[in-house]
Amino acid sequence: MRFGPDDWADYQARRDELMDDFSAWLPDPLAENIGAGDLQVLLDWKHGYGDGYLGRWRCSDLDEFLLGWCPRKLVVPPSEQSSVPVATSLAMSFLADRRLLDAASDPVDVLVEHAAGLAGSFAVRMTDESSFGLSKSIFAGMGIDDVTDLDPDDLERVMADFNALPFEQRKAITDGALGTADVPDPLVLTGVRLPDAEAVRRSAEDAPVLARFRQLADYLQPPGKVLTAQGNLKISDARALSELLETDDVYEEQIGARTFRKRSATEFTEVDHWQWWAREVGVLRRRHNRLVAVKAWQQRARKDPVAEATRAVDVLLEYGVLNSYGLPMWPVAQVLDASVVALLGRLLQQRSAEYDLLVDVYRELLDTTGVVEAFPGHLERLFDQQLTGLERAGVIAQEGAVHTPRGYGGQDRSGGVVTLTPVGAHIAVRAAERTGVRVEPLPAVEDMGADDLAAMVDGRLGPEQWWEEVGRWLAAQPDADAARSELVPAVARTGPLPLYLALSTAPETQQAALEPLAREIGFGPEHAGSEAASMALNWLLQHDLVDLEACGPELMVDVMVDSATILAADEPAEIIDMVSQGDLADQLRLLEEVRRRGRPNAAQFLEIVGHHHPDKTVSKAARKELFRLRSH
Repeated sequence: MRFGPDDWADYQARRDELMDDFSAWLPDPLAENIGAGDLQVLLDWKHGYGDGYLGRWRCSDLDEFLLGWCPRKLVVPPSEQSSVPVATSLAMSFLADRRLLDAASDPVDVLVEHAAGLAGSFAVRMTDESSFGLSKSIFAGMGIDDVTDLDPDDLERVMADFNALPFEQRKAITDGALGTADVPDPLVLTGVRLPDAEAVRRSAEDAPVLARFRQLADYLQPPGKVLTAQGNLKISDARALSELLETDDVYEEQIGARTFRKRSATEFTEVDHWQWWAREVGVLRRRHNRLVAVKAWQQRARKDPVAEATRAVDVLLEYGVLNSYGLPMWPVAQVLDASVVALLGRLLQQRSAEYDLLVDVYRELLDTTGVVEAFPGHLERLFDQQLTGLERAGVIAQEGAVHTPRGYGGQDRSGGVVTLTPVGAHIAVRAAERTGVRVEPLPAVEDMGADDLAAMVDGRLGPEQWWEEVGRWLAAQPDADAARSELVPAVARTGPLPLYLALSTAPETQQAALEPLAREIGFGPEHAGSEAASMALNWLLQHDLVDLEACGPELMVDVMVDSATILAADEPAEIIDMVSQGDLADQLRLLEEVRRRGRPNAAQFLEIVGHHHPDKTVSKAARKELFRLRSH
């Protein structure tokens, strides 16, 4: 029931089988208006425009088919349009009745009702010319509502008539289909440091998913294990696999005076998930009444572990990490599954994130979308389970999580850090680009010069990540001290704020080496009187690496004015606190000195004091000095 774009012959054969069966299945009263051709249109759309999975249907698929593709492409007489949603609804019932509707689909009753409920919107969209595709626009513009009776000669005549129309008339017909809106720029993830190929391969080889798949393959070596009449593993095999895979599945539980034992292998939740996953990836397959390992998979995994780990994650993401467990798909779970690629993109840029911070992000997302948790802690439990699934897939690693047992069973999770693995980074890039997000990796450190790295401190990289790159860059240089002496002035040339960000976020291991460089910028002739010099002196003063006397009163005024307006312009209270350190006479002398020094930021400084200082005498003096400054 699943076919790729190159499987046309196999797809066509299976489609024709389904169409014949659908014709036989249709109740007689409906067969007059609904036929195999209706199913063919739906299946052709799923194969040509959808995911090619004829047995997996969700409400979003029906929305795209009935409200997106059909209005764009499908040309049918108005008298027959009402049958399309009905035929779609019946197709869902047919697939379910023939046990062809995959477990990952939405429930059949939901699908049936959803398709029928779209009839009104479908009728509106089918007559809305702004929804038409190019070919449909042409036929509509030429007054043709039904193309089913047109033979090749008729089609050639219609196109000849269309091409004979004046340009403006042809343009009016096709403009709606071609659209005039600007295409938005793609989202770009910048500043991403990607691991090298060898690190990705090692990470894939160590992925838990491949280790568990190998254990399953070893256990189910030919001739494999006999399945039950329902197609499940036997209880004895499920128990053996639970021990082998070290799952938390328990065969029997004691509740009060009663003992409860599992009656089916499907009740071993984790074992069942592992074997399902392995079958989807091609590690195992059913051969008659046995489940047996696929020898070719083991060869593929040894040869290219990255490809097999990626294939395993593709399956997980395609179904949804939480949905793959066959759990009730609460709205919270749907939000989490839909947000996995965004989570991986976040980790691509940040490399790691605190669990509690991520929970806060998701809680805000739930509030924004109006999704309500079913019970307190619902989000945390589902998110923890999702992260566990991604960790098993080898995509992430987790450290420092705290699990607190609940009184009624299970445990609550808090704390910890989530980190993307090297193979996880490889997979995250692939997943992001599949959704139209462009990933812009950082160049190799050996290819970067000081100016290249300096340009990233306040743009592509945040300060913390920037220092990580600096550490890599310095380690790759033949003389780290000389390279650092070149880098810091390069940052100063980019602007005072990047310099301050770089200095103020420097790790302690770098501060001793930065002191002489900051002194050279603060006191040296090259940057004398500049805003960069003020930022360097500000940093030195904050770290008690220079005293006030060494700066002198005039230089201190420059540092204060520049620091205040560059760093605290949006916080007037901080500037007022600086001004209010002395008595009234000191404050007035300070304002006069600010005007006399005439720094580029002096006007903004005086304007803030004039508007926000609570003492009317000081605020009036600031406005007076501002007037005098602007009069010169």
